[in-house]
Amino acid sequence: MITKFFQGFYLILLTVAVLACDTADKIHYSDGKTGNYRDFNDQWLVINYWAPWCKPCIKEIPELNTLNTSSDKVQVIGVHFDKPAIDQQIADIKKIDIHFPVVLSSPHLHYSYDYPTVLPTTIIITPAGNVDKVLIGPQTAASIQNHFN
Repeated sequence: MITKFFQGFYLILLTVAVLACDTADKIHYSDGKTGNYRDFNDQWLVINYWAPWCKPCIKEIPELNTLNTSSDKVQVIGVHFDKPAIDQQIADIKKIDIHFPVVLSSPHLHYSYDYPTVLPTTIIITPAGNVDKVLIGPQTAASIQNHFN
């Protein structure tokens, strides 16, 4: 009887652990799609924090749109700094013409960096999944590509 109890308890713990790992790796995009951080393995990941009231952010968006389509080895994702409701996020994305995916929650916990306090901020993640650079201020496609090894 005790053995069955421990077997059941073990199965519950194992299930919780598997679900926690899956949830921690899960990404929810503003367009309703989902993905996983492991989808970016073998790519340079460029995480850009922006807001619709940030003029330098708006100025760099076309550069980031270009960078996102420049290579299969580069993926740009955006994070709305203010974290508004989804309807407002979608309106802001359209308003400033963002063509790269925008995530609903910040990847800062997954990649272990501090949530930005200044905009614009761009985080470069290596293909191995490590934080390479934290860039503060407006960027161009060329200034970001200079950091890729």
